[in-house]
Amino acid sequence: MMDLIDTKMKENSGFWIGDSNEWRTANEDEWDEEEEDEDDDEEIPHCLRIEKPPPNWRIVPEVINRQIGSNPLFQRRFYGSLHAVERLELMYNLNEHQGCVNALNFNEKGNLLASASDDLAVVIWDWAVGKKRHWFMSGHTRNMFQAKWLPLDMEYLMVTCARDGQVRLLDLEHNTSKRLAAHRGPSHKLAVHPETPHLVFSAGEDARTGNKHAHVTCAVYNHNGTEILASYNDEDIYLFDRLLSPRVDYAHRYQGHRNSATVKGVNFFGPKSEYVISGSDCGNIFIWDKNTEAVVQWMTGDKQGVVNCLEGHPHIPILATSGLDYDVKIWMPSCKEPPMMKSFANVCT
Repeated sequence: MMDLIDTKMKENSGFWIGDSNEWRTANEDEWDEEEEDEDDDEEIPHCLRIEKPPPNWRIVPEVINRQIGSNPLFQRRFYGSLHAVERLELMYNLNEHQGCVNALNFNEKGNLLASASDDLAVVIWDWAVGKKRHWFMSGHTRNMFQAKWLPLDMEYLMVTCARDGQVRLLDLEHNTSKRLAAHRGPSHKLAVHPETPHLVFSAGEDARTGNKHAHVTCAVYNHNGTEILASYNDEDIYLFDRLLSPRVDYAHRYQGHRNSATVKGVNFFGPKSEYVISGSDCGNIFIWDKNTEAVVQWMTGDKQGVVNCLEGHPHIPILATSGLDYDVKIWMPSCKEPPMMKSFANVCT
């Protein structure tokens, strides 16, 4: 799969190999001309006032290390680099569903991608070639919200949940669907235990939170379970570090996106959860540096206006996204230049 990225990068051999701050310096005159045309009184969003982190990946020494046999290290370092994140662009669209795509999940090997939709179908993709491998009716009766692979050696068992409240086990090899449990209301989220593959957690609207109104639309752990990332309805994204004192409210706050219209997801990106990614009601995809809270990348996502799901590949810098459009979008780091953050100010809240 790294060969796929290498091929795409060679096609764009003229890309800028430094970071965006260096690119801005190299194009200072052009940037200044754009700034002179802007209203001096225009307020710059807070998230754009935060300086981006310095570059953490240099192409020449990294390629030399790769040539002497450090390929796994090269792959992980490239995945977690600012260089890769800043150059993400749309690779292609996967079209098969007849409704909004509400769930995405790569298998452990990373060669297959599962998607689930309002059309009640699960599609298994060989994403690297952009082809459908399987199409399967889930057995649900209302909109599907999540589909996850069970972490087993075999690649045909999945669990799903939906607005009908059911949690179902799908056997793709034998073309069967079995109900495991049912909530009293819609079931929105699932989690599988990495060390106990037959243990499945589900969350539904029949849960109780006492008198507190959390309004959390999504919460995920980082790569080693020390941090929790939470997205709030009509609010920002917050990072909680469970190793900090209980008196500390939150460790980081990420601003700029909009989360009002739908149950929107949030996720980490990178082998060590170096970045935070989220969709937005404005149809854009936002990527923040986790430690500095700076917006380091933004991309136009769904034409219908809302991006709900974002799933990073387990091993290489590939991103899958979906939302109100009826397709799945695959992104890879093949763009020649880092993003122009000046235009980002027009869509930032």
